[in-house]
Parts: sequence; structure tokens; C-alpha cells
Amino acid sequence: MHSVVLNYPNKQRTEFRAGFSPRESVEDSRISICHVSEGSAWAGAEVQVATLLRALSKCPEVALHAIVLHEGRLAHELRSFGVTVQVISEQQKSFPRVISECSEFLKSRNIQILHSHNYKENLIALSLSHLCNVPHLVRTQHGHPEPYSAVRNMKHWCVLVADRLAAKYTAAHIVSVSSDLGEYWKKHAHPRNVTVLRNAVDLERVSSTFSPAEARGRLGIPRDSFVVGIAARLEGIKRHDLFLATSKYLAERIPKSRFVLAGGGRQKESLQRLIVESGLQERVALLGERNDVYDVLRAMDILLICSDHEGIPMVMLEAMVLGVTVVSRKVGGIPEVIRNGVNGILVSSDCPEDLGRACASIFRQPGLQASLTQAACDEIHRRYSAEKHARTIVELYQTICRRRTMGVL
Repeated sequence: MHSVVLNYPNKQRTEFRAGFSPRESVEDSRISICHVSEGSAWAGAEVQVATLLRALSKCPEVALHAIVLHEGRLAHELRSFGVTVQVISEQQKSFPRVISECSEFLKSRNIQILHSHNYKENLIALSLSHLCNVPHLVRTQHGHPEPYSAVRNMKHWCVLVADRLAAKYTAAHIVSVSSDLGEYWKKHAHPRNVTVLRNAVDLERVSSTFSPAEARGRLGIPRDSFVVGIAARLEGIKRHDLFLATSKYLAERIPKSRFVLAGGGRQKESLQRLIVESGLQERVALLGERNDVYDVLRAMDILLICSDHEGIPMVMLEAMVLGVTVVSRKVGGIPEVIRNGVNGILVSSDCPEDLGRACASIFRQPGLQASLTQAACDEIHRRYSAEKHARTIVELYQTICRRRTMGVL
């Protein structure tokens, strides 16, 4: 994508006078941004927030701040590359108390844009925009709300409804990580306020020092195994049950096959039971949450995505960089990245036999696997780098500020 750098509309002409520093002029002209994210886990949305802010930290046009609702890896990552981070722990605090503590952080920082990353954070940002006179709201929609979550309890349902109404009736700009999500939000907000910007990866950081055989050895998997894996939160929408059914299909046909599940979540115990019921306990490694996910991915021949819905999964992009073949259900924004038979394999059904046959075709055709992974890696370098993503976000911020200057709302 060709980048066009737009001039920040409020930038003042530099005047050299007594007591005036050119450095101060540059700093004063920057757009001051505060990102709001939960940060209780280290999943796709958190990885993308960290990836984006690391790339933005290198852009001289913006000054970065962040409010994170839990102390954890996200807050640590953001601090490591110079973002001003305030952790406002939401546990055991009322919503007004959270807002009060957030507003204390924002005072005197002259924030021009609040950029939020989930439905709860969207409402926090909306409240802060009124309380602290922040003129612009941006929200990134990383995926659809999980379909069963809206009826989990009345409070949760009300928050989701309020978030949708806020998107419709405020001037918030919505960044959707896929065209699929973009079309959804254009029905619930002004289409002019919806921008599609697919997730990106930091090509300098997504790497592993191990060979595939070495990575398998570290996990206690025989080095000559054919490894199919999944890396996702242990939640229903990710369909680990379908992954295990596909694993059973493959185990019956490929003796050297092994299976890896990486990620934490509420379904750990039920998955452990399902693994035993499937007779796969000797073939499956249930790894839990990992800080070395790139090394775990390196151990895989195939990343198998079984989800009922996805935006643009970060782990998919990372696997493509690392030379892991992607086999996925044809859902959400995934077909916007994966071209069937070119840089991965798409399966249109949720049938474990169909998914299993797709995986088996990779095992039986090493040449196909090599061509798919090379094309996938080339695609990421060409279209999904974090630097290009950050430049586009900066241009969006500048355009939003320009609209207000020109009186366009």
C-alpha cells in the first residue's frame, strides 16, 4: 500500500525566539494519543495493541500514552518501548471510580484522541471524552462479540447494547481489522466513520532461533513428527472440540502425527476430559499459556484454525512469517488474507473429516507445503508490516484532527 503522509493541521510555524527550543516546537506539534485496553490476557487483541504502539512509538508525529485496566504483559510491553502507561486496576472498583482514576491520569496531558480496543474500553473512552474534553474518539474492532456472551448476564448484555449505541450516535471513528467486520459496522454507524485496516506484524520481533526439529524437541515431541497445532484462548468460539475431532481423524491415518494446543482459558478442564475420551492423551500436548509462542509455532507443520468466527488472527499472520502452513475454516476475515491453494488452505465446512483431509494433503505433498509457506511469508512482508500499519494509523489520526479544524464532524 502506498503511504501518503498528511500534514498535521494544527502544527504552528516554528519561530526562533529567546527561550524557545526547536525541540519544544516539534513536541508541541505532535498529536497526543491515549490508547485504552484491558490487558488482563495476552491474546490477539493485546498482541496487536502492543505491535501497533511499538511501531507508533517510532513516529515523530504522535505522543503516546496508554491506560491499561490490568497489570500484566501488555503494560510491561508498552513500557519497554517508552509509552507512558497508567494501570487503573478495575478489579473491585465501580465504573465511576475507574473513570475518576482515568481522568486523573489524563489531566494536563492535552489528549486529542482516545483510542479504545474493546466494548468496555469504548465506554470508558466515551465517558472520559466528555469529562476531560477529549475531542476525538477512535475504536478498533478486533472481532465480533462472542455470540453466546451477550446472554451470559443482563449487565454484560446492557454493556454491549450501550457500546453499539455509542458507535451509532457518537462521532467515534471505527477501525475494523477486516472487511467482513467493516461491513458489519457500516450498518451500525455512519459508513464514513468506518475504516478497514487489517492487522499487521512486527517483522523484527516475530522470529524463532530454533529449527522445527529443535522446537519439537523442546516440547518433548519426537523430532520427526508431523505436528498440527492450535494457539488460541480456550473458549468455545475457538472450537477446540473441532480441533480434537480433526486430530483423531489424523491420528488414525498418520502414525507420526502429534498435536499441540497452546493457550489458557476457562475450558481447560473440559478439554482435558475430551482429550482422554478421544484416546489422544499420548498424542496431544496441552501447553497452557506460553511466553514463547513463536517457538511453539516453529514446532508446527500446520496451524489449524477451527474458530466459528475470526477477524484477522494475529497468530495466523505470525505463523505465516514463521513458515508454518495455515489450514483454516473459511470464516470472518481470514479469506481476505489466505488464498486457497496459494498461501494456505481454506475449508468451507466445520466437518472434521474435511479439515483432516486438508491437513493430510500437506503431509502427503511436501512440495505443496513449501510453496504455500513461501507465498505466505512473501505476502506478509509485502502487505502486513507493522510499519505500514502505523503510518496508515498516523494518517488517520491526522485526517480526523483536520476534519475538526475544517468544521467537518
